[in-house]
Amino acid sequence: MTILEEVLTLDDIDLRGRTVIVRLDINSPVNPTDGSFLDISRFRSALPTLRELVGSKVVVLAHQSRPGKADYMTMREHARVLGRILNRPVKYVDDLIGSRAQREIRTMEVGEVLILENTRIYAEEVALKGRSIEELGRTHLVRNLSYSVDAYVTDAFSAAHRAQASLIGFAQRVPNVAGRLFQQEIDGVSRALGEGERPVLVVLGGAKADDSVQVAGNVLDTGGADRVITGGVVANLFLAASGVDIGEVNMAFIEREVEDPKSLLDHAKTILDKHGERVMLPVDVAQKDDHTRLRNKVSNRDPSLPILDLGLDTVVKYIQAIKGAKTVVCNGPMGMFEEEAFAFGTREVFSEIGRVQGFTLLGGGHTGVLARSMGIDTKVNHISTGGGALIQFLSGGEMPVIEALKLSKRIYMEGQFAIHP
Repeated sequence: MTILEEVLTLDDIDLRGRTVIVRLDINSPVNPTDGSFLDISRFRSALPTLRELVGSKVVVLAHQSRPGKADYMTMREHARVLGRILNRPVKYVDDLIGSRAQREIRTMEVGEVLILENTRIYAEEVALKGRSIEELGRTHLVRNLSYSVDAYVTDAFSAAHRAQASLIGFAQRVPNVAGRLFQQEIDGVSRALGEGERPVLVVLGGAKADDSVQVAGNVLDTGGADRVITGGVVANLFLAASGVDIGEVNMAFIEREVEDPKSLLDHAKTILDKHGERVMLPVDVAQKDDHTRLRNKVSNRDPSLPILDLGLDTVVKYIQAIKGAKTVVCNGPMGMFEEEAFAFGTREVFSEIGRVQGFTLLGGGHTGVLARSMGIDTKVNHISTGGGALIQFLSGGEMPVIEALKLSKRIYMEGQFAIHP
């Protein structure tokens, strides 16, 4: 049984005329000078679900950053932006579970959209993260709001790896339903790794080496991928695990970024020992000497210089592998693409992914932003909104929101909710 068969979607339940919580992840980068949003792609991703619920009363729950951060803010600006791109009024109330929020929900008309205050203004949302569905279902947030609504729809795939009250606490209170974005995300990853046409290639780059090692091990062990391409810090770590002295400056960066570098190196070595050439490593690299790009063979690199990009021979090798793939999943750049001198590997690899005739999926974060800036976002099948969530999913880790959706469907099918199947 597929994941989508185990959860409720908007195809399974009639929510017309109902009051529905829609949990979004519209947490967006903020311009520190004027408080405007630098990127509203997550807002746009929510449109299909919100438009489909035009016959319902929609109560939006969302968060922005966390207390103590510079971009922690109310949801007032989110309401304004969401209303503009939805082309419908979105009312904001600076309350989450109090009497004003309750009154606004009770007096809503069909077709109206209301966004409540930042969920992380509520202490239990932050303090009780990681707790069980049962415990989070007993929080004030869940108890107070569940009495006022008929169903809960989640489109917050990018937060699906988190266990917080606003994300999983409603599972035993009202029917939990996967929104269109959430459904698309699950379908995309399932198509790529579970049902993807062979050969399946997974491209792993960026600086989150610990997460990517977990992904590499999982997709190769389970047969989800035929080969893994490495770039960025991920490639540096696998090179070190293979016995290459990557130099103190590169090793120091890895040690700063991961919690247990020795354990991670051991894990990477185990993957290399087990899967051999199925893990593709650079054969040459670009290093930075002052402001100059120096290309060196891996066997002849300067251990005192940082490795910031793939070399030409590696790019050619990687492009050949991509040309032969029918399914490609990519998460993370191949080097420090922010510096033009070291953007070559990332741009060439991403451009080739954009030419693949089969199914292509790009991860969130920098990967998605870069794809849009290069104009290849329209050439791939799916760009995920999830960064950490996508990595967790690909690595076979626990996804609390998916588990909550599965539990809620079982309860719904047993007829235990006010809305019956």
